[in-house]
Amino acid sequence: MFRIRHSLAHVSPASRPGILAAVLDALPEQMRDPGTRKLVRDAMSKAHIPGIVCRPTGPCPDGGGQLGFSFPFRHGAERVRAAVPVRRGQVSAFFTPWEVMDRALILGPNLHPALPEIARAGALSGGRDRPDRLGRAADGDRPALSAPGLRS
Repeated sequence: MFRIRHSLAHVSPASRPGILAAVLDALPEQMRDPGTRKLVRDAMSKAHIPGIVCRPTGPCPDGGGQLGFSFPFRHGAERVRAAVPVRRGQVSAFFTPWEVMDRALILGPNLHPALPEIARAGALSGGRDRPDRLGRAADGDRPALSAPGLRS
């Protein structure tokens, strides 16, 4: 699942302390002040913010990948965020962007006006643009979630 970027990755309870320490170490230098570190610590320990599968920017463990964490607060004008390498066993669940959208639609189409339109577009395409478990389009002919000028 580390191959499908932008998937949500929920850190296992046993791995949270280690991931928290890694995230705190990975914060940009200007965001390592005590106040921001406390906000990050609270968000990760109380809200259990999931990571987002992202492109590795450094070495990752075999079978693992890199998760980015973006927090609902800013340091000045910048969003507080950090990315860390993780092992597969540190993640308890993955949800692809399509699964997240499907779950949001269960709660109701009025959560965001784009949700019904995205679902309708997927239905019109016969679902062929929805990624399969290998991160390829279901028809296998091209990378999943491709668009002009974008690469999967």
